[in-house]
Amino acid sequence: MKLPVFRTIAATYSLIWRQKRDFALLSLPIIIVFSIIGAVTNATTWARLGNPASLQEYIDATQKMQQLSTPGWYFLAGLFCGLFGIAVMILFVVACHRIYLAPGESVLVRDAFRWRKLHWRYLLNGIKLMLVSIPVLFLMSAIVLGAAGIVIAILARAGTGIVDGNAPQLSQGIGGGVVFALFGLQLATGTIAGWILVRFSLVFPAIAAGYPMSFRESWRFSAKNGWRLLWIIVLTPMPVMLLALPVTIAVFAPLFGFGLAASLPVQLAENLVMQVPALLSYAIVVGALSLSYRRILKSRGQMDGVEETFR
Repeated sequence: MKLPVFRTIAATYSLIWRQKRDFALLSLPIIIVFSIIGAVTNATTWARLGNPASLQEYIDATQKMQQLSTPGWYFLAGLFCGLFGIAVMILFVVACHRIYLAPGESVLVRDAFRWRKLHWRYLLNGIKLMLVSIPVLFLMSAIVLGAAGIVIAILARAGTGIVDGNAPQLSQGIGGGVVFALFGLQLATGTIAGWILVRFSLVFPAIAAGYPMSFRESWRFSAKNGWRLLWIIVLTPMPVMLLALPVTIAVFAPLFGFGLAASLPVQLAENLVMQVPALLSYAIVVGALSLSYRRILKSRGQMDGVEETFR
């Protein structure tokens, strides 16, 4: 069975729209809490940096940030907020998985935000996937850096002057071709790394559904659908990300153009606006992964009575 890429993307947005009330109930407390934390943090930081009122002042303040001494309580508060944010997002993501995997199931916020055994399992597998990704990304980076080193050595041996800084001796055509080739190699290795990791990622909807699987089982489960899964995960959140870009520019520009970066109310409003596309992107990626998992389950006759989403 081959996953239908565009049909899965359409089904993800369709289900989000049909279950918009459930997503809103889950998202609202997170948006409020994260916005308050972000507003206090940002306003405090920019107040310490002199509340920049122009782009140049913002650049200067950013450079100054590296020179400021950070109080111990600031580090501890950041660590607490980081761990708290990870825990809340796991609760949110698991609840989103449940909405996609069992659309008829009623969503109760108090139950969704209650930490249970499956959340520990979800966290543990997230850590495992992160540990798996380190050698994968290291290997892909080594390939790119190795190729770049070989190219530089060849060009140096050919007397192009690239090693001694006399790069203009390298013709524009050759130089552009080298840069393009290295960029293409980096894109290819990054794509392969994504393909490897996405094939392991089906463990997460399986955990949320109550049928945990190992990474090896996920690899077998996603056989013949690795590239389709990658396309689904990459393309599904793209519309939201593209729409969020002008919103981000519109929201951030006044902060530094009018010296409002240290204003707590303005920072709160800015964070409230920015949290919406951020959480929506999470929900969309989770949905695409969950619906892909459901589709593969259905093809194997392992739905166990779970309502079919694809129509």
